[in-house]
Amino acid sequence: PESVHLTDYPEADTSKVDLSLIEDMNWLLRAVELGRAARNKAGVKVRQPLPRAVIAARDASARRAIERLLDQFMDELNVKAVEFADRPEEYLSYRVKPNLPVLGPRLGARLPALQKLLAELDHNQLARQLRLGHRLTLVIDGEEEEFGPDDFLVETIDRPGFAAFEDRDLLVAVDLTITPELKLEGLARDFVRGVQEARKNAGFEIDDTIVVVYRASGELAEAVERFRDYIAHETLAVELRAGDPEREDGHIEEVRVGRERFLVSLRRVGRLAEVRR
Repeated sequence: PESVHLTDYPEADTSKVDLSLIEDMNWLLRAVELGRAARNKAGVKVRQPLPRAVIAARDASARRAIERLLDQFMDELNVKAVEFADRPEEYLSYRVKPNLPVLGPRLGARLPALQKLLAELDHNQLARQLRLGHRLTLVIDGEEEEFGPDDFLVETIDRPGFAAFEDRDLLVAVDLTITPELKLEGLARDFVRGVQEARKNAGFEIDDTIVVVYRASGELAEAVERFRDYIAHETLAVELRAGDPEREDGHIEEVRVGRERFLVSLRRVGRLAEVRR
């Protein structure tokens, strides 16, 4: 065309729109968001691999969607396996308590009767109703009383060893067990992040191949050795070796990984396309 400014905007070919895939992706995104929220609640960063995630879906289409896109879910959440459960309450339960500053003045001497009634009710069901914004009618000392979501405090209780997050009809729980092997893999991912940041600070292009010389100790050094092929692939390192970065030519930077630090030297050697040729 003579100019993009003189060219009609292309018309969408609606026959290529996959409505089923769009619906499945929406379920996948919700599941990933819940899994990340569970990780955040437990204070476990996404770079740290975890052994498994457990999904409880009340909607059958949600389970089918996640099963269809299982590889993407596992990659986004960085888990090694996925299990499906029929009873979400096994991984996340709720405790509902009166909001005393609100209900104390309102109920007065009837407050103990409400607390006794709450002890007899299904807190999981109560919590779901309250979280949906529904109002509840309860009989207190023979009198009907209406309550809203602000009248109660809802606490979540995770299954020991798990962190879970729920949104209406979908729950995702992550197994917080970190084996020594998973810990090393997490450190290797942190090492990659540090090298990538150093690449950026050095002004390298995204397809520059490099030589990496590093000085690390303890578990971090073990992690680099164990996952050196993965690290080299992710950082485009044609050479990755332990040594003294300060004696090397190139960009030198100190990188922090959790409580540990490592020194790294990066030297550009070519472009990815040159290596492939």
